[in-house]
Amino acid sequence: MYKHLVITDFDGTLTEKVVNGQKVPGLMSVLMSEPGIDKNCLVEYEELFNKYHPYEQSTNLTLVQKQGFMLKWWLEVYSVLKKYKVTETMIMKSCDSPLLQLRSGVKEFFDQCKNSDISVIIFSANGIGYNTIEYILKKNDISLTNVRICANTLYFEANGQYTSTKQPIIHSANKIGETLIKNDFIAPDQDDTECILIGDNIDDLKMSEGINFKSVTNVGFGDTLSSDFTEMFDLVLPIEAGFEKISELVSVRV
Repeated sequence: MYKHLVITDFDGTLTEKVVNGQKVPGLMSVLMSEPGIDKNCLVEYEELFNKYHPYEQSTNLTLVQKQGFMLKWWLEVYSVLKKYKVTETMIMKSCDSPLLQLRSGVKEFFDQCKNSDISVIIFSANGIGYNTIEYILKKNDISLTNVRICANTLYFEANGQYTSTKQPIIHSANKIGETLIKNDFIAPDQDDTECILIGDNIDDLKMSEGINFKSVTNVGFGDTLSSDFTEMFDLVLPIEAGFEKISELVSVRV
């Protein structure tokens, strides 16, 4: 019998993309909306977004060029966090925002993976990833014994102020299988492993890129009417769907 592995995105995949009719922004944007954050911090963050987001969306840049711009973007964002003395308390408080809700069936899915000895890698390029993802999962009573999180880890001074980020920095342009290999999350040769990859945009498909799996089943939460989306994913679920169908898929495989 072949081994099984899950690689999943976090923002908009494990969490809801729409809550009470409102599109949920990424974790960093949720942080910036916190009352305790200096308003000038938000202004500078938005200026950086407007500066670098076009590079992120560009189809004319090489991967190396895009990686350079994305790295500069996060480095400048982290400088803003430090400048305005953002603290660990502020960051963790943002995790309690009513906008941050796990999709239905997520806890049951993680329990299923644990009980079936299926490893899960959460792969996230959001800027405050590891600290917040771990907090949100534990808050929802999800066991992490079979779960590893490949995301940016933030460090804080004794007074709680943000001071630095663990290197190398993960961003949207290096959220690829090669990064999992380089960071020792997985070996490149996995020809005895069947992977289930879960995401909410086409770029998430790159999370398994460069890894030699026996097979990869791509599951996407997104526009079921988009031909591009439906052609790229093996299973496409509505944007508001839960993890119930994915649990059924796992039950068939193991």
